[in-house]
Amino acid sequence: MRLSPELATNLSRIVPGIARKLRITRLRLLGVSIGSGCWIQKIEIQRNFWDIVLGDDVALDRDVCLLVTGARTKSDKPKIHLVGPAYLNRGVIVDASEAIRIGRNVMIGPYTYITDHDHGTDPDKPVSRQPLTGAPTTIEDDAWLGANVTVLKGVTIGRGAIVAAGAVVTKDVPPGAIAGGVPAKIIGQRGNQQANPSDAPPENTK
Repeated sequence: MRLSPELATNLSRIVPGIARKLRITRLRLLGVSIGSGCWIQKIEIQRNFWDIVLGDDVALDRDVCLLVTGARTKSDKPKIHLVGPAYLNRGVIVDASEAIRIGRNVMIGPYTYITDHDHGTDPDKPVSRQPLTGAPTTIEDDAWLGANVTVLKGVTIGRGAIVAAGAVVTKDVPPGAIAGGVPAKIIGQRGNQQANPSDAPPENTK
């Protein structure tokens, strides 16, 4: 027996919707703080659920991975905080041991990696035994990161900034700037303005 096209279409909408609601309920029971209007596909969170806060209208596409390591923090200072609304495309990894904050209206392309820590570099110790060194990482409101971007520890990507696909961000990106390359450098400004050689937005000449 075949379903009618109309019924098949309705089921294709209803069943995934129910699955998402069950998924959100499970994550809340495990300790993740989740706001209203969130759209969460099948994602990966392995531990430290209580250190993750997802604000209203956060959308996490399939295979997004939220990793938290280290000791439990106070409830008002999560290690991963997506203020929302925000969209993380497929395969994005957010890897926190200190604090990663992603602001409002942020768009993050597929397979981007965002972290707030790395390993030490003591030549007398094996890499596997190096202690983690960390610094908070922040992506401010209205930023857009393309596919396969890497954002390293201690970086702030300013409000309204754009990071081109494949870039490796090792230092701050000023508000409204367009950055690209490995390592990322300022290559322009939003609104067709010219890049400033000082890696900062152009001064107001009025």
